[in-house]
Amino acid sequence: MATKNKKIKIELTPQQFRDLLLLVSLGTFVKESVDDITGEDYTKTNQLLESLCRLAYKHGLDNLVEKFEDHFIPTTSLEKEEEAIIDMFTEDSFWEDLVLYLGRRDFLRSLTNKEIVKLAKVQWLPDKVRRFYRKWEEEFTKHGLARLDIVPNPDLDNKKGDKDIG
Repeated sequence: MATKNKKIKIELTPQQFRDLLLLVSLGTFVKESVDDITGEDYTKTNQLLESLCRLAYKHGLDNLVEKFEDHFIPTTSLEKEEEAIIDMFTEDSFWEDLVLYLGRRDFLRSLTNKEIVKLAKVQWLPDKVRRFYRKWEEEFTKHGLARLDIVPNPDLDNKKGDKDIG
């Protein structure tokens, strides 16, 4: 049985260490963002990243990290790579979420109240929802957001509400 303070040693090539450092840096960004929202302390997460940076520096991987005052941080080039990955992920997540939200909305709008009540009991959407997702995927692939508009809906303005099961 492992003890709480026992050290674990791993051997990595410089490339593997670089990849690990990049992943921990990405994870730190995500965790700090979530911790900022929830009010959690992200000190431990930051300490882990700094420990890896210190280790990289100790092993001469100064192309990955640099010393700033008393701290070790990823280099600007590693941070730029991290930012590019985050930007790609954010962009992809935006489009994926938009397709899912609009497809689900349109699917639910196509149902009768009785069908919605039935779906609410099982908490899942049938395969028929996929055609609504495909519709939005095709729209955004061809036109991006150019044809997306907010259209007043008198039913919603009169507090009737949108159909939803979740």
